[in-house]
Amino acid sequence: MRIIPRNDQEANVLVYKSMEEPLRDTLRKFANRNVKQMFGMVTDILKDAGYDGTNKAQVMVKQANPKTVMDLERLASTLPERDAKKMTSKLYGQIGSGSFTVRKALDSVIKNGSIADSDKMFLQAQKPLKDVTQEAFLRGEFMVQKAVGVGWQMETPGYKQVDTFLAKRWTEHDAVKYLRPMSEVVKDQVETGLFLGEHPNVIAKRIQKVEEINDVRAKRNARTITTAVANEAHMEQYKKDGIEWYRFVATFDERTCPVCGDLDGQEFKITEQSSNH
Repeated sequence: MRIIPRNDQEANVLVYKSMEEPLRDTLRKFANRNVKQMFGMVTDILKDAGYDGTNKAQVMVKQANPKTVMDLERLASTLPERDAKKMTSKLYGQIGSGSFTVRKALDSVIKNGSIADSDKMFLQAQKPLKDVTQEAFLRGEFMVQKAVGVGWQMETPGYKQVDTFLAKRWTEHDAVKYLRPMSEVVKDQVETGLFLGEHPNVIAKRIQKVEEINDVRAKRNARTITTAVANEAHMEQYKKDGIEWYRFVATFDERTCPVCGDLDGQEFKITEQSSNH
């Protein structure tokens, strides 16, 4: 007889909903902090170069001053090692060739500023994701017991087991990948401000629009990451208990997508779960 636990995606979302909040707050905090820093550096560069909203053409081609160079060196020190080396190499190359203009300084800030302190965000996000992983291992075990119809004492997963599992699901690269899109959003706002001939202080106020986007992204991505980690931990526990198959259960309401609806009730091998919706 095959024992097949029910993997209910909607139920999992509800179970882990409260556990999303710490991760959401971490994602939002670092994205907003980096955005503030980027806008602050942009406005400083513009002010130091003498931009007043009416002289963009002349200012953009000016040589960036030593203060701007020092600000960019400090920014580089907050980046992951590989990105820091690339940024400083390009910076010194432009300085050496005499081509380091205000425009290039702005581009460097916007391109690199989004991933400042990404290593710290990675570490802070680990804590809530470890809690999710530990809870998901226990919940996976519970679902197996429920399918079998027999209960037994469950052991709380150890730190090593949780760390080993999470090491492949949340990495430094994932933190950078989450933060990097903020560069494009900030770039759009800065370029719009320059096109409209706004004063640096007015351009800085555009930060609120970017923070609103960050709030939406943080909430959406926290749910996606939490649910993905929880589902994979369930599968890991199923495999540990010798389970080879699971049944997909969809909750039908206005949010149910056609793919999930079609998968409802179908059975899948554990080894094939990564290719399922």
